[in-house]
Amino acid sequence: MAKEALARRAGGWARVAALAALLPAAGLAVSCASLSVPVDSSALVHNETNRSYRLYVPAALRAKGGPVPLVLVLQGAGPGFDIMDITRIAPVADREGFAVAFPTAAGDLWNDGALKLFGANASRDVAFLRRVVADIEAKGLRLDRKRIYAVGLSNGGMMSLRLACEAADLFAGVGAVAANMPKALAADCRPSAPVSVVVVNGTRDPIVPYRGGAVRVGLFGFGEVLSTEETMALWARLNGCGPPAPPVALPKRDRDDDTRAVQVDYDCRGARLRLVRIEGGGHAWPGGMQFMPALLIGTVNRDIDAGAAAWSFFKDAPAR
Repeated sequence: MAKEALARRAGGWARVAALAALLPAAGLAVSCASLSVPVDSSALVHNETNRSYRLYVPAALRAKGGPVPLVLVLQGAGPGFDIMDITRIAPVADREGFAVAFPTAAGDLWNDGALKLFGANASRDVAFLRRVVADIEAKGLRLDRKRIYAVGLSNGGMMSLRLACEAADLFAGVGAVAANMPKALAADCRPSAPVSVVVVNGTRDPIVPYRGGAVRVGLFGFGEVLSTEETMALWARLNGCGPPAPPVALPKRDRDDDTRAVQVDYDCRGARLRLVRIEGGGHAWPGGMQFMPALLIGTVNRDIDAGAAAWSFFKDAPAR
């Protein structure tokens, strides 16, 4: 039954992507132009399934040598949207000096824990992402094992939270953008060590509800999530944090939309915890591509760059 539910979930995302492809003809433009960034592509067979990932290492970082921090960037569900283009994180990697891997989800869907799967499928993606890190090392890039992170959008953000639950020995920090903690995963989340977590969520997200509940795209449901406040409370408890500090409004850099970024930090032991609340924001990567029309996903905030914000958070967090 779990496999059938997963197939229905993947099929629903495929229908949404197909709908998005039709919308430009109705006068709703979707910017999907690919950005030209040189990457190395690698293929793996994992769990009897063909898998792949792309790796971007800034030229200056290759020339410098030495241990390299690594960030895995996880796509959202559904085909047709390139997470490398959406996030525009390569320039951040150039500027800040870290490598970026873009693993591909099987069937364009991560097993983020929102649907209960058992047996071999229960941790297939956790194991795959561990293997991506190992494969990058095996191919000659010397990684800083104390500074490995994951950040994702939507389904990819929820997968990042699953990594925090089940692979805390490897990942020092994770980021979830337009994503809350899957409800089915929350009760069983027991990290082996504190993990720094940053959540970037829009209060008007029409797909992953800020206040929690069913994740829905039109008539299709994709499991349930905790609210953003419940997600933060869960990680505050797991990381031994105190009450949150008063919210701080971030500078308003884009006057053309009605969204506003507010940052909330927690005082924790051995890890960091932060919420960036995008008031009025939609189901989007702030500072990134408007990958679907605002009619479907809401407004993209331009006051912050989610990739830069995630890296700023990671680099100041305790190393593994």
